[in-house]
Amino acid sequence: MAPKSVPPHVEPQPSHAAQGLPEIPTVYRGQGCFRRLGLCVGMLTLVAAHSVAAASHTGTDTRLRCDVVYLPAHSTWTREVVLTHAGQRLRTVAIDGVAVYTFALNGPVVLTSLDNERIQLDLSQPAWRSDFRGLAFGQGLCALLP
Repeated sequence: MAPKSVPPHVEPQPSHAAQGLPEIPTVYRGQGCFRRLGLCVGMLTLVAAHSVAAASHTGTDTRLRCDVVYLPAHSTWTREVVLTHAGQRLRTVAIDGVAVYTFALNGPVVLTSLDNERIQLDLSQPAWRSDFRGLAFGQGLCALLP
């Protein structure tokens, strides 16, 4: 089998064996880089997920228990809200253990949504208001948990 040629734009490097290091295989385009690229992307995704999880655990958690009455069914649900903040900045909002995708602040009011429910958390009272796209709505008071 003929030795593989080095592309003209790659300068030869001293071999790892000459430096006393273990040999590292070099991957050029067309020689399985896409299989290795999938592995690299998977590893980067794992590292990014770990760093996001570590970042979400930094800060102080404020826990609220909200007793919400949903109308027109007149059913009462207890909802747990976890607000993670670092200093004056709100980092994450989780409702019933599920982190919301996005949220906005309007003064003391946190605006967010979960599934098909649009939620307003008024932190000055604290209170919960929500609606399901006009079909049903809920409201209730929240208590600060230790």
